Amino acid sequence: MSPHEFISRVKQVCQAKYVRCSGIPCDGRKISRVAICGGAGGEYIPVAASMGADVIITADIKHNQFLDHSHAIMTIDAGHYETESCAKEIFYGLIHKKFPKFALYYSETEKNPITYL
Repeated sequence: MSPHEFISRVKQVCQAKYVRCSGIPCDGRKISRVAICGGAGGEYIPVAASMGADVIITADIKHNQFLDHSHAIMTIDAGHYETESCAKEIFYGLIHKKFPKFALYYSETEKNPITYL
């Protein structure tokens, strides 16, 4: 898909109103290979680029990391909370399946501690 379609999809999946991006290709290239690192993963940008990823989705990317790698790979900083929040549902399902008699509670009250205005 196109870079802008991909960004929209990331926002939808991560339930993020905004994402920070750099290195967005404007030459008609499509996104086909994706690297993902939940939480802070800016240090993995060069690894993702060297392995042929078109884009890396992570969080807490520093300004200089956007600058240093924008020529090599598209980066999407979808937010620390946003890139990790889906794990709660995944782990709940895995634990419940593996240990069905284990008392397990799923919090519905967790929220992002950061407010975007």
